[in-house]
Amino acid sequence: MKFLYLESLKGASKIGPYFKALLCTGLILIGVITTSSAWAVPSYRVIELSPSVPGFTGVSGINNNNQLLINAEQAGFDVFVSSYTNLNNGDFLTSSPVSPGDGDYFGNDLNNNGQVAGSAFTSPGNSFGGSAAVFSGGTGLAVGLDNNGIYQTYAINNDGFVTDPSTGQPVSPDQITVTGGEFYGISNNNQAIGQIGNDAVIFNFNTDKGINLGAGTGYAVNDNGQATGSFGFYNPTTGKITSLGGTGYAINNSGQAVGSFGLYNPSTGQIISLGGTGYGINDSGEIVGQSSSGGAFLDDQGAQYNLYNLLTPASKTMFSSLNQATGINNQGWILGTGATNNGSVDVPFLAIPTTASVPLPSSLALLSLGLGLLGIIGRRQTRREG
Repeated sequence: MKFLYLESLKGASKIGPYFKALLCTGLILIGVITTSSAWAVPSYRVIELSPSVPGFTGVSGINNNNQLLINAEQAGFDVFVSSYTNLNNGDFLTSSPVSPGDGDYFGNDLNNNGQVAGSAFTSPGNSFGGSAAVFSGGTGLAVGLDNNGIYQTYAINNDGFVTDPSTGQPVSPDQITVTGGEFYGISNNNQAIGQIGNDAVIFNFNTDKGINLGAGTGYAVNDNGQATGSFGFYNPTTGKITSLGGTGYAINNSGQAVGSFGLYNPSTGQIISLGGTGYGINDSGEIVGQSSSGGAFLDDQGAQYNLYNLLTPASKTMFSSLNQATGINNQGWILGTGATNNGSVDVPFLAIPTTASVPLPSSLALLSLGLGLLGIIGRRQTRREG
């Protein structure tokens, strides 16, 4: 390598200074381009999720504000949104109820506005016969029976103004009627997705209208109205549904969907195997899920890693394995379940990147070589002119 390097310098001395500068600039440019795309995967610090919410039963989601969706069983079933800000000792500093105090509620997903999609049950302790519900802030959601004995819920609207479908008049605080079923996902622009009766349905709170996608269940909808579920992939522009040979569980704002089929890219129409099931994908294309052989995985642009192997040594003293990863936000925070070293299983965890990603050494080498050659040639040129 040293011989080739010296021969390169000899050759460079026989060519014009402009060409030399162009050559070095090219090396620098290649280094910059590869450095921007070739990053080492960061390590993760994992936290066992045991928040100070009485009756804690689990964590269902995380948004891009790093808020966690908590379900707890207290007098009834209640839902909380917690901001995990005190990360050094693993405590929830704030846990605010988002479901009303009457009845039982369950949350499946939350958006960046803190709104929760889930279900409300007909009576406390009854896990059947619930209604699809969206709620926020602990107020503004009413529960009751209509004149036909059908359980109904009223959902918060992000824009602060909707009309009651039964009267056509504005209601306050921002209520609309949604009956039956359960919502599993919610976007940031007033669309919830789930199952009403036996059909997958997207309910748009901007228009107060629902889109029936046919038999099945919808699990995720993005801010563009693209959706995925047991039906496959829904394109709102064409109104067409594409079967993916499996169930989709998550979708990002580029329309990339992940599920039991792997990764679906609507721009190419290709389905790429993930060697397991994808349960979460963020807007950077990072995917998390569970591998076919068991264990949580992280897939970053086709490079797949066993998430447990990316944990810090201190985190490995807490957890003996990470079984599955169920969600990832745009900050790279990952939710999932694992087994602790004290023998507990299916323990919810939060994995947080400990450091910013750094360029791979090969990319830095190209960048350094270009800068070094440019410096040597410039120094020689200065000596000649002197």
